[in-house]
Amino acid sequence: MSANSSHFEFPAPIGGVPFPLDFGPAVFFAVIYAICVPLVLFRLALPSSRTFVILGTMIFTVERIVDFALRAEEAHSPSKRVSKYFVSYLQTAYAAGFIGIGQDLVVLARAFLVNSTHGDDSAHSAGSSRVDVGSRDLEDAQPLTGWPYVRFPRARADEPRRRFWTRRACGAMSLLYWAAVILATVSGATYFAGIASASQAQLTQQTRYAATVLTLVLLQATNWLVLWSLMTCPYRIARVPALVLCLVANLLTVTSVYRLAAMHHQTTALLSTAPGSLNSAPAKAVFYALHIAPEWLAGAVLLGVNVRKMFDTGLMGDWRSREVSKN
Repeated sequence: MSANSSHFEFPAPIGGVPFPLDFGPAVFFAVIYAICVPLVLFRLALPSSRTFVILGTMIFTVERIVDFALRAEEAHSPSKRVSKYFVSYLQTAYAAGFIGIGQDLVVLARAFLVNSTHGDDSAHSAGSSRVDVGSRDLEDAQPLTGWPYVRFPRARADEPRRRFWTRRACGAMSLLYWAAVILATVSGATYFAGIASASQAQLTQQTRYAATVLTLVLLQATNWLVLWSLMTCPYRIARVPALVLCLVANLLTVTSVYRLAAMHHQTTALLSTAPGSLNSAPAKAVFYALHIAPEWLAGAVLLGVNVRKMFDTGLMGDWRSREVSKN
């Protein structure tokens, strides 16, 4: 029996093993991710948009170029497509990659929603904003001006209670995202061992289900938290930034749902093309359309807008002029 086959069923690899038919899609996605790299550099270089709040999305963009370069190489190399290193790396990357964008999303949601709780008589509306990112409030953020950042003219009272619970909710979600990253990493790291060991195969299946379900719940929790705030406090919440957050959350939800739909498939050989192996041409087309394309769109949206201005995240990255105060 081959080292890449087993006498028992193990989880089919998400995205399948790269065959020659994967070369074209791999090159295509490597190119469109490479197109986003100038946006990464632009956001870091331009002072008015410089931010580290979406650092996870920036790293993800570069990492996906590496992923697809490896996938293109495997497509024409029978030995590399069954290599422990290549198989484990790609399964880990597909399991954990989109979670990084979700982590950035909850940080943006926290900054956006917490800032909306400040009253008109606070420093937030006077041009020296208190900007909430992660566990800190950052001073000297730029006030939101111009469409779609126009503040509603209605007077706003300070809402410390809503601010408190928004911080706690988003803080808890940030911690749970780290749990999802750990679970996803374990699922990828144990994947190759699962070909030879039923217990390792079971661990792989359990951890990748747990990571994806947790991420799906967190994405929709972010989505509904933003929508609830928009519906209950329409005079405080700028509509366009809120809808951008919801758009990204729902794009990543497509990836999560695809993974849950695909993960039940089992195979007895890594190179099998039998139904359920995820190695057939139709299965791979669905993978590229419902796993990879939504990830790229979500990342492109966050890189394409000035998140520092849209979500009022302050001078993240401008260490010389930033003043930090604790909550």
